[in-house]
Amino acid sequence: MLSCICVYINITEHLKDFIEIQFDPPGQMSAGLTCEMMVTFKPMINEDLVGEVNFLSQTGPFSILLKCTTKKCDLSVDTNKVEFGTTVIGETLKRTFTLTNNGALGTKYEFFKLTGSKLRTVTTAETSLGRLTTADTLRGGTPDSLSMMKKEAAPPGDKKPDQEIVDKASQEGGGTSIDHQGTQAEADAMSGTIGDVEDGEQSPDLAISEIEDYGSLDGMKVGPMSTGEVGPFSSVKLEIIWQPHIPGKVFTEFLISFSDPLSESISIQALANAIDVPVWVERQTVDLKICMYDRLYQDTIIVNNRATTALRLKFEVCKELKNHLELLPKTGYIQAQSQFSAQLKFLPRKSLFQEAGKYFDKETGVLEAPMIIRVADQTQPVPFTVQAVVTTSDMEFDITNINFGCCTIHESVKTRIRLSNKSILPQEYGFVGLPDYVEVQPDDGFGTLLPLESIDLDVIFSPKKAREYKFELNCKSIINREFKIQCEGVGVHPPLDLSHQVIHFAATALYDVSTATVHVNNSHISTNEFTHPVPRIGKGEIVPVGPTSFEFKIPEGAPLTISPSVGTIEPGKKCRVQVRFAPQLEEMDVRKEGVRMASKAMEAKAQKEYQEALQKEKEKADDALKSGNKGKGKDGKSPAKGKGRQSPGVPTLTVAGPKPFTPPTLENITKDTPAYAAALGSLLRQYKSCFRTYVIPCYVASGKCGNPGELPYTNNNTLYMEVHCPVVKPTLVAISDHGKTTLDFGEVSLGQTIIKSVTIQNISKKTIELTSSLLDTSGPFLMLNALRVLPPDGTHTILISFTPEAGRVFHEVLQINSGTSVLHVTVMGEGVNPIINLDMPTENGAFDIGAVLAGEYLERTFKMQNSSSLSIDYSIKLESLSLLRHAKSQELPSFIKQDEKMKSLVGTQNNNGQNVFDLVPSEGRIAPGATQEVTVTFAPDHPSDHYSDFVKIELFGKKESHSFHIKGMAKKNVMFVHGVDETTVNVESLSESPPSTLEEEELKGILPSVLFSVKSIAKESEFVPGSRDIYVGCVRTMAVSQKKNGEFQFENVQAITSKGFNIDPQRGMVEAGNLKPVTVTWSPPPGHDPNEPVEASIILTLKGDITEQVKVMLRAYVVSDVEDKTDKTESTENTQT
Repeated sequence: MLSCICVYINITEHLKDFIEIQFDPPGQMSAGLTCEMMVTFKPMINEDLVGEVNFLSQTGPFSILLKCTTKKCDLSVDTNKVEFGTTVIGETLKRTFTLTNNGALGTKYEFFKLTGSKLRTVTTAETSLGRLTTADTLRGGTPDSLSMMKKEAAPPGDKKPDQEIVDKASQEGGGTSIDHQGTQAEADAMSGTIGDVEDGEQSPDLAISEIEDYGSLDGMKVGPMSTGEVGPFSSVKLEIIWQPHIPGKVFTEFLISFSDPLSESISIQALANAIDVPVWVERQTVDLKICMYDRLYQDTIIVNNRATTALRLKFEVCKELKNHLELLPKTGYIQAQSQFSAQLKFLPRKSLFQEAGKYFDKETGVLEAPMIIRVADQTQPVPFTVQAVVTTSDMEFDITNINFGCCTIHESVKTRIRLSNKSILPQEYGFVGLPDYVEVQPDDGFGTLLPLESIDLDVIFSPKKAREYKFELNCKSIINREFKIQCEGVGVHPPLDLSHQVIHFAATALYDVSTATVHVNNSHISTNEFTHPVPRIGKGEIVPVGPTSFEFKIPEGAPLTISPSVGTIEPGKKCRVQVRFAPQLEEMDVRKEGVRMASKAMEAKAQKEYQEALQKEKEKADDALKSGNKGKGKDGKSPAKGKGRQSPGVPTLTVAGPKPFTPPTLENITKDTPAYAAALGSLLRQYKSCFRTYVIPCYVASGKCGNPGELPYTNNNTLYMEVHCPVVKPTLVAISDHGKTTLDFGEVSLGQTIIKSVTIQNISKKTIELTSSLLDTSGPFLMLNALRVLPPDGTHTILISFTPEAGRVFHEVLQINSGTSVLHVTVMGEGVNPIINLDMPTENGAFDIGAVLAGEYLERTFKMQNSSSLSIDYSIKLESLSLLRHAKSQELPSFIKQDEKMKSLVGTQNNNGQNVFDLVPSEGRIAPGATQEVTVTFAPDHPSDHYSDFVKIELFGKKESHSFHIKGMAKKNVMFVHGVDETTVNVESLSESPPSTLEEEELKGILPSVLFSVKSIAKESEFVPGSRDIYVGCVRTMAVSQKKNGEFQFENVQAITSKGFNIDPQRGMVEAGNLKPVTVTWSPPPGHDPNEPVEASIILTLKGDITEQVKVMLRAYVVSDVEDKTDKTESTENTQT
């Protein structure tokens, strides 16, 4: 199939003044595509127009037929011949027929009698039809006149001279001379009429003159509707009346003429026969309508006598109906020109269909009985017919016996029966004489059955006490016929009873909850049947007094929950039972809706992609066509036309149609998918209210119950609870997150706040005012914004925050009440304790940066690892930058007052105002399981051994996760001594003294000195040597000219050996950036007094960037074992502080 181009040529020449064509050529048209053409018709003449619209395509010329027709009349009658049959003169009969116009143009009509009428002269005067008469010539009842009249009115085959009718009528007896005379008179009259017409033709300006109508002798005339208008596509009923005055056969012709010049007149023929009998009845057919068997029906037969003498009458009934029909009196006299009344009695019996024979139709029940009245001295009897439809008066039940079985005194048993009316007459019925424990519904057992109708009735058995019941239902009809049903049942008194047998829930919206409370009572405390009714089945054994168990069985699929559903009740006690109604949509319905919506979305997507691809193909085709046209213009030649070939410059479309897609299956639509939530929202908007009723059995058994479902109950003692459950469309739905009503915050770190929103919409037709339940005031959830009034289709967004304070799962339900329904929004989240592990070298809980020359800096790193399951936001804060630093430093220094709870955690700081310590990055986010490396930079500006700060690591800006001390030393020279006793305070003076130079100190002859103490522990019989390390360090300097390593040497060691001191090693080399430990050991010499300390000094020479000597003052003393432990404890506490 190829694409082609369609071009409009012209239309037929004579249509150009009336037809306007609007056609925009669409260009290249692919196979299967259509285009539109607008045709406008402007009528100017009242004529039919026929022509063609011509087109030209690549396959050749073609045309479209064009017709414009005028409105016309399409007139017809349902019959052209009306027969009245035979009747007695003096009676009046009427017959009707229908004139129908099936055309689109209305017209006026005139219905008049043609036979025996006076010739009408045609003039230019306006007639009663409101138009000018043109060429209607109406003639009398002679053969010549008929032939002149029916040239256009009647078909050629229907023409029949009136003379034949007259001759045929003259052959009938009793009235031949009258018919002949009447016909001759009509012929004379017609001859006179012809003469008048000739005179009228000479004077065409005269109005129509009406003279005496000679056609009234046959008794035929037109009904009251002789003129009028029949509209388009409508019909009218016309009537012919016959009231004969003379006996004989009558043939009369009528004519219907129309104002429409294109519509021909319609001829109607009327046939009748009149006889002359002196005695006649007013009703030829006595219709008794519908009669029932064995019921008496009466009517009056009126006989008329037109004779001038009294006549004797005898009424005869056919022998087949003598047992059912009777005429009284059987003989009588009718006076001259008077009436006589006879009594008709009809009592149909069951044997009618056997005895009536041919007069009775057994299938339809129609009886047509011929009756005869014989008149004395008259050979021809007067017949008439008695008609009746005979039917039965029976009503039938579909059953004859009802056994209600066992029924408790707290409930009712309903049995449905069907009552059928076998008669073709409506019958009233009623159930009478019912006992007080039985009722029949509807309408309390009273009503009317239509002919052959059946109705379902509910017989309700409600026993009042435990016994056996036997009774009968008595149904009576309006004619006092009785129809009975035998009934029996057993009343049961169960050992338990319910406080409510019927629960009426309020109108509950889908996914809302309604509750009701019922009590199960055990009132059986005594078996004395003479004082009060006792539990038993009928007249059976009395139920023993004791604990009684119950179990509710909820029907499958019912949206009901009963709690508790199983229990045991002691005598005289009761149990509270809660019934919960939570209507929901069927999961399968939601899945089907999800599949439908997903299929529709996929189909729309495929259609969109197809349209886009088709548009691209069209653009490419247009570009190729334009490029081909340009090539033709350059070459000056057109390509040769080949039959069945396409132009080489026009590419074909390669897109066949939308891509096929595979819709999802029902198994793919699960509750956690967005398609399920979207389908649920769609069904909620389309839901129509419904009402359901559930009957829940409560099984009862004596004794205590075991496992659920294993209760040894008896069916006869079963209680039933009826639950009425109206379900309505909810007024509120969630439209955010594909309609989900659950806000899952997931895992949130303790102290962190996450805010989420849910958007709700009012899908009802009225404005609603929203209220909500309270969330736990001490819980982590908080609703941040207030509710407002929602108009129809209005929306509102609710903000809810989650701030967990404990590491556990939180779950709450927020109820949004609209007055008629409640929307339950579930909020849930889990608080997670964030865990960060620090990987750093610490000494006594402090991160020691080491030593650096004043004015230089040193960098160290440590790692933070996130061991929790969520990302953590951290921030590192220094105590030196805290706003409370000044307040915490307002206390006495530790060398003046020892306080275990020291508030100041910050040591020496730079004098230039810059931070001594800097940690980078100071804040950020660590992914679950990730590690963050932090660089610590130590940059002092003056020498001091007491640089320190306190570091806090906070998570999410609130919770403090870790804290530690950070310290460092700033040295004036590369080589230094560390690990000696404190001889100066750790707090710098507020006033800074100018530093002294080395030359000044050398000129003074003063060497820098350090104190180093060693303790020996005294045991019971010996002294334990004391040992302690002193460290010699070398600073890694940033100066390139300086040496990398340093040297040290202890001089004059022999002078202290005699006092028990020993130093190892005495000399050595220290690498840059390290500390070299030197062990100093003291062993008390023999004869040493433990109460006296030992003091000595030694010179330590340090060689680095400069050579420096330090005087090390050694001090040793003996302590007891208890004192040593105390000193260690105090040292540990000070370190922790």
